Amino acid sequence: MIAFAILMLMLPVGLLVVAPIGAWLEGRRSEWPFGVGQVVSNTFAGIGGAPLLFLVTSFVLNALPQLGMSSLAGGMNMLEVQMMQYRSGNLMVVQALFGVLAWPLCQMILIAAAVTTLDGRSVVPRDVAIHALRRTPIAIVVTILFALGMLLGLSVLIVPGLLLLLTWFVALPAVAVEDATILGSFGRSSELMRGMRWRLLVLLLLIGILWMVVSVLAGVLTVAMRGTGLLGMAAANLVSATLLGTIPPALLAAVYHEVRTAKGGIGTRDLEAVFA
Repeated sequence: MIAFAILMLMLPVGLLVVAPIGAWLEGRRSEWPFGVGQVVSNTFAGIGGAPLLFLVTSFVLNALPQLGMSSLAGGMNMLEVQMMQYRSGNLMVVQALFGVLAWPLCQMILIAAAVTTLDGRSVVPRDVAIHALRRTPIAIVVTILFALGMLLGLSVLIVPGLLLLLTWFVALPAVAVEDATILGSFGRSSELMRGMRWRLLVLLLLIGILWMVVSVLAGVLTVAMRGTGLLGMAAANLVSATLLGTIPPALLAAVYHEVRTAKGGIGTRDLEAVFA
Protein backbone atom coordinates (compact mmCIF):
# COMPACT_ATOMS: atom_id res chain seq x y z
CA MET A 1 0.00 0.00 0.00
CA ILE A 2 2.81 2.40 0.89
CA ALA A 3 4.69 1.47 -2.29
CA PHE A 4 1.54 2.20 -4.35
CA ALA A 5 1.11 5.59 -2.65
CA ILE A 6 4.75 6.46 -3.38
CA LEU A 7 4.22 5.42 -7.03
CA MET A 8 1.19 7.71 -7.28
CA LEU A 9 3.20 10.63 -5.89
CA MET A 10 6.14 9.99 -8.22
CA LEU A 11 4.05 9.52 -11.37
CA PRO A 12 3.44 13.24 -12.11
CA VAL A 13 7.12 14.02 -11.56
CA GLY A 14 8.10 11.12 -13.80
CA LEU A 15 5.74 12.29 -16.54
CA LEU A 16 7.14 15.82 -16.39
CA VAL A 17 10.65 14.42 -16.89
CA VAL A 18 9.97 11.64 -19.39
CA ALA A 19 7.27 13.28 -21.56
CA PRO A 20 9.44 16.10 -23.00
CA ILE A 21 12.19 13.61 -23.86
CA GLY A 22 9.70 11.27 -25.50
CA ALA A 23 8.10 14.15 -27.40
CA TRP A 24 11.50 15.37 -28.64
CA LEU A 25 12.48 11.91 -29.87
CA GLU A 26 9.07 11.39 -31.45
CA GLY A 27 9.31 14.74 -33.23
CA ARG A 28 12.67 13.81 -34.70
CA ARG A 29 11.45 10.43 -35.98
CA SER A 30 7.90 11.29 -37.01
CA GLU A 31 7.04 12.52 -40.49
CA TRP A 32 3.99 14.33 -39.11
CA PRO A 33 4.27 17.74 -37.43
CA PHE A 34 2.40 18.50 -34.21
CA GLY A 35 2.77 22.07 -33.01
CA VAL A 36 1.91 22.37 -29.33
CA GLY A 37 1.85 26.16 -29.55
CA GLN A 38 -0.29 26.01 -32.68
CA VAL A 39 -2.82 23.77 -30.95
CA VAL A 40 -3.06 26.16 -27.99
CA SER A 41 -3.52 29.09 -30.38
CA ASN A 42 -6.18 27.20 -32.37
CA THR A 43 -8.01 26.33 -29.15
CA PHE A 44 -8.76 29.98 -28.52
CA ALA A 45 -9.26 30.67 -32.24
CA GLY A 46 -11.96 28.00 -32.28
CA ILE A 47 -13.72 29.67 -29.37
CA GLY A 48 -13.35 33.08 -31.03
CA GLY A 49 -15.15 31.88 -34.16
CA ALA A 50 -18.43 31.49 -32.25
CA PRO A 51 -17.95 33.04 -28.78
CA LEU A 52 -21.65 33.42 -27.98
CA LEU A 53 -22.38 29.81 -28.91
CA PHE A 54 -19.49 28.63 -26.72
CA LEU A 55 -20.52 30.76 -23.75
CA VAL A 56 -24.20 29.83 -23.88
CA THR A 57 -23.52 26.12 -24.34
CA SER A 58 -20.89 26.09 -21.61
CA PHE A 59 -23.24 27.94 -19.26
CA VAL A 60 -25.95 25.32 -19.82
CA LEU A 61 -23.54 22.44 -19.33
CA ASN A 62 -21.30 23.71 -16.53
CA ALA A 63 -22.88 26.66 -14.74
CA LEU A 64 -26.58 25.82 -14.84
CA PRO A 65 -26.25 22.68 -12.67
CA GLN A 66 -24.32 24.74 -10.10
CA LEU A 67 -27.02 27.40 -10.21
CA GLY A 68 -29.72 24.80 -9.62
CA MET A 69 -27.82 23.31 -6.68
CA SER A 70 -27.27 26.76 -5.19
CA SER A 71 -30.99 27.49 -5.45
CA LEU A 72 -31.87 24.24 -3.72
CA ALA A 73 -29.22 24.72 -1.06
CA GLY A 74 -30.26 28.25 -0.15
CA GLY A 75 -28.56 29.25 3.06
CA MET A 76 -27.20 25.77 3.89
CA ASN A 77 -23.58 25.33 4.81
CA MET A 78 -21.34 22.89 2.91
CA LEU A 79 -22.02 19.95 5.24
CA GLU A 80 -25.78 20.43 4.93
CA VAL A 81 -25.49 20.60 1.14
CA GLN A 82 -23.52 17.34 1.08
CA MET A 83 -26.10 15.67 3.33
CA MET A 84 -28.88 16.86 1.06
CA GLN A 85 -27.10 15.44 -1.98
CA TYR A 86 -26.52 12.14 -0.17
CA ARG A 87 -30.12 11.78 0.92
CA SER A 88 -31.66 12.89 -2.34
CA GLY A 89 -31.29 9.83 -4.55
CA ASN A 90 -33.65 11.31 -7.14
CA LEU A 91 -31.50 14.43 -7.43
CA MET A 92 -28.40 12.32 -8.04
CA VAL A 93 -30.22 10.35 -10.74
CA VAL A 94 -31.32 13.57 -12.44
CA GLN A 95 -27.78 14.94 -12.32
CA ALA A 96 -26.39 11.70 -13.77
CA LEU A 97 -28.94 11.64 -16.60
CA PHE A 98 -28.26 15.29 -17.35
CA GLY A 99 -24.55 14.57 -17.58
CA VAL A 100 -24.95 11.49 -19.77
CA LEU A 101 -27.36 13.16 -22.19
CA ALA A 102 -26.33 16.81 -22.18
CA TRP A 103 -22.54 16.46 -22.06
CA PRO A 104 -22.14 14.60 -25.39
CA LEU A 105 -24.63 16.91 -27.12
CA CYS A 106 -22.85 20.05 -25.93
CA GLN A 107 -19.47 18.57 -26.87
CA MET A 108 -20.75 17.76 -30.36
CA ILE A 109 -22.00 21.30 -30.84
CA LEU A 110 -18.82 23.01 -29.67
CA ILE A 111 -16.39 20.62 -31.37
CA ALA A 112 -18.20 20.98 -34.69
CA ALA A 113 -18.31 24.76 -34.33
CA ALA A 114 -14.60 25.01 -33.52
CA VAL A 115 -13.54 22.73 -36.39
CA THR A 116 -15.73 24.74 -38.75
CA THR A 117 -13.94 27.92 -37.66
CA LEU A 118 -10.48 26.36 -37.96
CA ASP A 119 -11.32 25.19 -41.47
CA GLY A 120 -11.98 28.81 -42.44
CA ARG A 121 -15.76 28.69 -42.65
CA SER A 122 -18.46 30.68 -40.87
CA VAL A 123 -20.32 28.94 -38.06
CA VAL A 124 -24.09 28.67 -38.53
CA PRO A 125 -25.36 27.72 -35.04
CA ARG A 126 -28.60 26.20 -36.34
CA ASP A 127 -26.81 23.87 -38.78
CA VAL A 128 -24.22 22.89 -36.18
CA ALA A 129 -26.90 22.17 -33.56
CA ILE A 130 -29.00 20.04 -35.93
CA HIS A 131 -25.98 18.02 -37.02
CA ALA A 132 -24.83 17.60 -33.40
CA LEU A 133 -28.28 16.44 -32.30
CA ARG A 134 -28.28 13.83 -35.06
CA ARG A 135 -24.88 12.51 -33.94
CA THR A 136 -25.57 12.61 -30.19
CA PRO A 137 -26.80 8.99 -29.76
CA ILE A 138 -23.50 7.70 -31.18
CA ALA A 139 -21.59 10.27 -29.10
CA ILE A 140 -23.29 9.01 -25.92
CA VAL A 141 -22.20 5.43 -26.58
CA VAL A 142 -18.67 6.53 -27.51
CA THR A 143 -18.45 8.61 -24.31
CA ILE A 144 -19.58 5.69 -22.15
CA LEU A 145 -17.15 3.25 -23.81
CA PHE A 146 -14.35 5.81 -23.50
CA ALA A 147 -15.07 6.26 -19.79
CA LEU A 148 -15.23 2.50 -19.16
CA GLY A 149 -11.97 1.95 -21.04
CA MET A 150 -10.27 4.70 -19.08
CA LEU A 151 -11.60 3.36 -15.78
CA LEU A 152 -10.37 -0.14 -16.57
CA GLY A 153 -7.01 1.14 -17.82
CA LEU A 154 -6.41 3.40 -14.84
CA SER A 155 -7.17 0.53 -12.47
CA VAL A 156 -4.24 -1.41 -13.99
CA LEU A 157 -1.23 0.65 -12.84
CA ILE A 158 -2.55 3.81 -14.59
CA VAL A 159 -0.28 3.53 -17.65
CA PRO A 160 -2.79 1.59 -19.81
CA GLY A 161 -5.43 4.22 -19.05
CA LEU A 162 -3.04 6.99 -20.04
CA LEU A 163 -2.25 5.17 -23.28
CA LEU A 164 -5.96 4.81 -24.06
CA LEU A 165 -6.48 8.52 -23.38
CA LEU A 166 -3.75 9.46 -25.85
CA THR A 167 -4.97 6.94 -28.43
CA TRP A 168 -8.70 7.72 -28.26
CA PHE A 169 -8.33 11.45 -27.64
CA VAL A 170 -10.05 12.56 -30.86
CA ALA A 171 -12.76 9.89 -30.98
CA LEU A 172 -15.53 12.44 -30.30
CA PRO A 173 -14.32 14.87 -33.00
CA ALA A 174 -14.37 11.96 -35.45
CA VAL A 175 -18.04 11.43 -34.55
CA ALA A 176 -18.85 15.14 -34.75
CA VAL A 177 -17.04 15.94 -37.99
CA GLU A 178 -16.58 12.76 -40.00
CA ASP A 179 -19.83 10.96 -39.17
CA ALA A 180 -17.79 8.03 -37.86
CA THR A 181 -19.51 4.99 -36.40
CA ILE A 182 -19.03 3.90 -32.79
CA LEU A 183 -16.14 1.55 -33.48
CA GLY A 184 -14.98 3.64 -36.43
CA SER A 185 -14.46 6.67 -34.19
CA PHE A 186 -11.98 4.78 -31.99
CA GLY A 187 -10.21 3.39 -35.04
CA ARG A 188 -10.02 6.82 -36.67
CA SER A 189 -8.65 8.38 -33.48
CA SER A 190 -6.02 5.65 -33.18
CA GLU A 191 -5.00 6.25 -36.79
CA LEU A 192 -4.72 10.01 -36.37
CA MET A 193 -2.85 9.90 -33.06
CA ARG A 194 -0.29 7.30 -34.15
CA GLY A 195 3.15 8.93 -34.05
CA MET A 196 1.87 11.95 -32.09
CA ARG A 197 1.05 10.60 -28.63
CA TRP A 198 4.16 11.85 -26.81
CA ARG A 199 3.65 15.39 -28.08
CA LEU A 200 -0.02 15.22 -27.13
CA LEU A 201 1.05 14.13 -23.64
CA VAL A 202 3.29 17.19 -23.31
CA LEU A 203 0.40 19.38 -24.44
CA LEU A 204 -1.95 17.85 -21.86
CA LEU A 205 0.61 18.28 -19.09
CA LEU A 206 1.01 21.96 -19.99
CA ILE A 207 -2.75 22.44 -20.15
CA GLY A 208 -3.11 20.65 -16.80
CA ILE A 209 -0.61 22.97 -15.13
CA LEU A 210 -2.29 26.05 -16.59
CA TRP A 211 -5.70 24.70 -15.57
CA MET A 212 -4.57 24.31 -11.97
CA VAL A 213 -3.20 27.85 -11.91
CA VAL A 214 -6.41 29.30 -13.35
CA SER A 215 -8.53 27.20 -10.97
CA VAL A 216 -6.56 28.54 -8.00
CA LEU A 217 -7.03 32.10 -9.25
CA ALA A 218 -10.76 31.45 -9.68
CA GLY A 219 -10.90 30.13 -6.12
CA VAL A 220 -9.11 33.24 -4.86
CA LEU A 221 -11.62 35.39 -6.75
CA THR A 222 -14.51 33.49 -5.18
CA VAL A 223 -13.06 33.99 -1.69
CA ALA A 224 -12.51 37.67 -2.45
CA MET A 225 -16.20 37.96 -3.37
CA ARG A 226 -17.29 36.88 0.12
CA GLY A 227 -17.71 40.49 1.07
CA THR A 228 -20.49 40.81 -1.51
CA GLY A 229 -22.46 37.95 0.06
CA LEU A 230 -23.72 34.69 -1.40
CA LEU A 231 -24.90 36.38 -4.59
CA GLY A 232 -21.42 37.66 -5.40
CA MET A 233 -19.79 34.30 -4.68
CA ALA A 234 -22.37 32.49 -6.80
CA ALA A 235 -21.80 34.91 -9.67
CA ALA A 236 -18.04 34.36 -9.48
CA ASN A 237 -18.53 30.58 -9.54
CA LEU A 238 -20.88 30.77 -12.51
CA VAL A 239 -18.54 32.99 -14.52
CA SER A 240 -15.48 30.82 -13.85
CA ALA A 241 -17.39 27.59 -14.62
CA THR A 242 -18.69 29.03 -17.88
CA LEU A 243 -15.33 30.37 -19.06
CA LEU A 244 -13.32 27.28 -18.10
CA GLY A 245 -15.95 25.03 -19.65
CA THR A 246 -15.32 26.45 -23.12
CA ILE A 247 -11.74 25.16 -23.22
CA PRO A 248 -12.00 21.30 -23.27
CA PRO A 249 -14.18 20.98 -26.41
CA ALA A 250 -12.14 23.65 -28.20
CA LEU A 251 -8.95 21.80 -27.27
CA LEU A 252 -10.36 18.55 -28.64
CA ALA A 253 -11.23 20.33 -31.87
CA ALA A 254 -7.80 21.98 -32.12
CA VAL A 255 -5.94 18.69 -31.61
CA TYR A 256 -8.20 16.97 -34.14
CA HIS A 257 -7.64 19.75 -36.67
CA GLU A 258 -3.87 19.58 -36.15
CA VAL A 259 -3.51 15.82 -36.59
CA ARG A 260 -6.06 15.60 -39.41
CA THR A 261 -4.29 18.34 -41.33
CA ALA A 262 -0.87 16.76 -40.72
CA LYS A 263 -2.04 13.40 -42.03
CA GLY A 264 -4.00 14.75 -44.97
CA GLY A 265 -7.46 14.13 -43.61
CA ILE A 266 -10.78 15.18 -45.07
CA GLY A 267 -10.86 18.63 -46.58
CA THR A 268 -13.25 21.55 -46.68
CA ARG A 269 -15.47 20.13 -49.38
CA ASP A 270 -15.93 16.91 -47.45
CA LEU A 271 -16.78 18.87 -44.32
CA GLU A 272 -19.35 20.88 -46.23
CA ALA A 273 -20.91 17.59 -47.34
CA VAL A 274 -21.04 16.40 -43.73
CA PHE A 275 -22.92 19.51 -42.57
CA ALA A 276 -25.16 19.65 -45.64
